[in-house]
Amino acid sequence: MERPTAFIDLEGVLFPEMWPAIAQTIGDPALEVTTRDVADYGALMDRRLRLLRANGVTLADVQGIVGGLKPLPGAVAFIEALSALADLVIVTDSFAPMNAAALAHFPVGRVFTNHLVTDHAGFASECIYWHKGQGKARVYDAVPGTGPIFAMGDGFNDLEMLRRADVGILFAPSEATRRSAAQLPVLLQLDHALARFSEFAPVP
Repeated sequence: MERPTAFIDLEGVLFPEMWPAIAQTIGDPALEVTTRDVADYGALMDRRLRLLRANGVTLADVQGIVGGLKPLPGAVAFIEALSALADLVIVTDSFAPMNAAALAHFPVGRVFTNHLVTDHAGFASECIYWHKGQGKARVYDAVPGTGPIFAMGDGFNDLEMLRRADVGILFAPSEATRRSAAQLPVLLQLDHALARFSEFAPVP
């Protein structure tokens, strides 16, 4: 059997959701909504950029807030252990460069991430999506392979990617996300996810 590939979401799986942290820091609860709650990601991001500007928060300010966050408990050890089983790819709908500090914690060779464009005043003004609005499942076209696919995520925007995997895990989802994907296994701990992936990994 060929070596597996693992598509792993960033926020909510390996790293805290960044937007709720931003909301708490600047004192605007309207920024707390995430893809665990809203399926239309483009509309969600348009709203977020308007709120950042209204609050006078530049991209540099956002990077400073994200830089103060730490990986979720066990996330670094999970990635290190999973790298022995599979080729790792982080597949995220977060944005460079605001996520640079988050990604720096994880020794993963390949990352699919969106990008933010700033205006002359330093405000995030435009979103550029790596999947061109077609969703995270587009990673299957970008990373062809013959081995089994592991995938794990927590939000609406992960569901099609998880459904197409040989082993897809919905990790600690919101109730709304869980109801939308009743056929996917739900796990709440990273060590349980590692054990599930290990069951399907080829023996060296």
